[in-house]
Amino acid sequence: MTSAAGLAIGACWMLRLWHPQPLVETGLALLATALCGGRILHGAVWGLLGRQLNVDELVSLAIVAALIIGEYLTAATVSFIMILGSLLESFTSSRARRAIESLVDLAPETARIIDGSIERVVPVAEVRPGQHILVKPGEKVPVDGQVVEGSASVDQAAVTGESMPVEAEVGTPVFAGGLVQGGALTVATTRVGEDSSLGKIVALIRDAESHQAPIVRSADAFARWFTPAIVTLAAFVWLWSGDFIRCVSVLVVGCPCALILATPTAVVAGLGAAARRGLMIKGGKFLEAVGEVNAVVFDKTGTLTSGRPSLSRIVALNGQTENQVLSWAASVEQKSEHPLAEAVVREAQRRNVPIMPVEGFQSTTGLGVSGVVGGCSVRVGRQRFMESATPNLENVNASSVLWVERDQRSVGAIILEDPPRDSAATAVGELRKLGLRDIHLLSGDRAAAVGRLAEQVGIDSSQGGLLPHEKVEHLERLRASGAKVLYVGDGVNDGPALASSYVGAAFGAGASPLALETAPIGVLNPDVGRVPELIRLGRRAKRRIRENLLVFAVLYNGIAILLASVGWLSPIMAAIVHNVGSVAVVLNSARLLRMRA
Repeated sequence: MTSAAGLAIGACWMLRLWHPQPLVETGLALLATALCGGRILHGAVWGLLGRQLNVDELVSLAIVAALIIGEYLTAATVSFIMILGSLLESFTSSRARRAIESLVDLAPETARIIDGSIERVVPVAEVRPGQHILVKPGEKVPVDGQVVEGSASVDQAAVTGESMPVEAEVGTPVFAGGLVQGGALTVATTRVGEDSSLGKIVALIRDAESHQAPIVRSADAFARWFTPAIVTLAAFVWLWSGDFIRCVSVLVVGCPCALILATPTAVVAGLGAAARRGLMIKGGKFLEAVGEVNAVVFDKTGTLTSGRPSLSRIVALNGQTENQVLSWAASVEQKSEHPLAEAVVREAQRRNVPIMPVEGFQSTTGLGVSGVVGGCSVRVGRQRFMESATPNLENVNASSVLWVERDQRSVGAIILEDPPRDSAATAVGELRKLGLRDIHLLSGDRAAAVGRLAEQVGIDSSQGGLLPHEKVEHLERLRASGAKVLYVGDGVNDGPALASSYVGAAFGAGASPLALETAPIGVLNPDVGRVPELIRLGRRAKRRIRENLLVFAVLYNGIAILLASVGWLSPIMAAIVHNVGSVAVVLNSARLLRMRA
């Protein structure tokens, strides 16, 4: 319809220039107006019926006014340019969304289920958590899960943003959409479809506009009175100049398209840029919030450290051997999901130490675990969790210590090391380059171990031995001092802190389900360097929104309205100028998609 209108207008101009035919020209102009202007008038009527003022009302007034005074070609050209501009805006905006929507195609539609010796291909929707999936070389992983057999390189860049393939082996988490290379993997399913990391990214991006940023809501409120103001101004220009054409030009150029597009386009582009970096942001308001952060608080285990601690040594007490201490501890810890527990169980399996059944298992968040093993009451955890006295251990300042107690008697201690991530010190340095001086490390681990890690990565303020509610109290003190805190953590015990901070980020795609559900941001790439990138992206998104509002919606449109008021812009030129500004807003927002780290 737009192309037909364009041809009709082109023919009309040719006739006017070379062989005037007033009746034919009028017919062609009215046809073009009906093709393009009809859609605009329809939008205006629906807007009025819904008691909402929008762009279409101003353009409709301009078109009707031009028709009344006999400027049929002007009405047709304005209609055509406005619709063409709308199509161009939609095309440009779709490029920002295309990078997000393409994620849907990453995950395969079928999965190869292994049931004993039977292998069958089923739709992914039929796969259930716990089932084993075979993924062959060159295939994409259809579900989130953990490798239980095989080894291969897995390219997970589209989901986690990791630039290099991950070497997956038994125990390695893999995610839907990852491409398996150089080997086959058997994966135990943990999450499928919309519950997978990839599914959540797509769903969150699609729903992002329902979580409007405060700056978006402010712009919407501004737009509601902007339209009546432009109508009033156009009427004043007509009364002042006596030139109705100027009035039409003001109505056309004053349409608040740039204002309406300023924030949504920047938010969508920002969320798209985040998704490409493995940053899962649950809405525009959180993108804006992260751009206002002036303090960062890190959890220790699994965030600044690798999250896969290894057993350093065992101290046996009261006549026990090292393997006996390890056996008691692993028997209780086998039901815990804490990284320290996994390290204990892993070491017991490596040493072929017996892991006995546990009954009455209980986990006390931030302290330890307990249960009945072989008829004995066993407790494993921090010193304050023990019921018996524990001796002082020397030379363990850099370690996490798990005390082991059997029947209210201390039988030993397990000392574990969790080295800092390679990117931790660099990330802290990048945060300081961004002007952030308020950086803290909070952890439930021993104060000595936390302090040493803080020193290694360059954090001045650290505190260890904290329970979950004590972390929240620390965050409340920071908030009272005026800090807008980004809290970064990955564990179950980080849930309260993630929820109570100004904005929380669950770190790593292997973060606990509670952390991922609680936090408005998920950092799927296990690279601490993504944290300064997240803040940088939030700041740039806010900057793009301000540029769109101040430069294009206010300054550019203000100058154009002034030029139209004094008669320097015809209605046709006003339509062109107006659409140039609108497209410029979309292109400025799309710059976020090309943002480098």
